[in-house]
Amino acid sequence: MKRSEKLYRYLQQHQALDNPRTRQRLKREYRRKYQNNWARQQRKKRREIRFSLKNEEYQIFKSYCQKHAITPTALARDLVLSQSQSQPFLANKEELLKVAKEIGLVINRIQAGGNTEITLRKLLSAEATLLSYLKNYSHAHT
Repeated sequence: MKRSEKLYRYLQQHQALDNPRTRQRLKREYRRKYQNNWARQQRKKRREIRFSLKNEEYQIFKSYCQKHAITPTALARDLVLSQSQSQPFLANKEELLKVAKEIGLVINRIQAGGNTEITLRKLLSAEATLLSYLKNYSHAHT
């Protein structure tokens, strides 16, 4: 059976090798300290930031995240970065990129002299998507 030398030394320092109850308690204590130390080291590497919210605040935050299909961590990170870089925050960049792509395709169709009915439909679809996004965004911030 392989054993951890550090754990063995820890148990030896606390004179717990003979008493099974004390040994089990100290093993749990050692593992808890080990895990906490490991987590602390990982936070230093990742530059983790922790904050807490009240239950009511978290429920509002969670519903906002579900509404905009974004994880709470990603939203918090994006909000902090946009605020610190003085850039406007966009809750769903992918949806706006989709609208920009549709508008680009319409411009290409117009320049190529394509079917005006299809072009108009695509332009109206892009407008509806953008208006829906802006409506949801404005309701979330009022």
